[in-house]
Parts: sequence; C-alpha cells; structure tokens
Amino acid sequence: MSLQTTLYMSEQELNSYRLTGMDEPTDEMLAAVWHEVVEEAKRKSEDAHRELFRRIHDTIAAQRLSRKQHELNQ
Repeated sequence: MSLQTTLYMSEQELNSYRLTGMDEPTDEMLAAVWHEVVEEAKRKSEDAHRELFRRIHDTIAAQRLSRKQHELNQ
C-alpha cells in the first residue's frame, strides 16, 4: 500500500477509526495511522530540538552576562 493511496482516506475516516478487537483494520487504515504517528513524532522531535538549543543559547547568554558582571565588580 503506497502513501499516495493513504492520502485518499479522509481525515474524518481516520479520526473515527478505533483499534479494537472487533474489526481488523485495512492496510490503508494502518498505513494512514502510521503516517500520522510518524508525522507527529517528527514534529515533536523538531520541537524538542528547538527547545533544547533555545535553552543552551539562554544558558550561554546568562553565563556570559554573569562573567561580565563579575569582571565589572572586581
């Protein structure tokens, strides 16, 4: 099942499907679900990466400021 085929499954169909023991999902449904999982994981990873580097940048800036203030007070 190709990714292009999964794009034809509507968002409403995808959101309404629930994995239960009652119905076997089609290959199209599984592919669509996994596609969504991959996209969300990618987005969360990119968000975490940006947050990490923002914190690193903030920490470096704070340390530089602290050093500068320490040098001025001597």
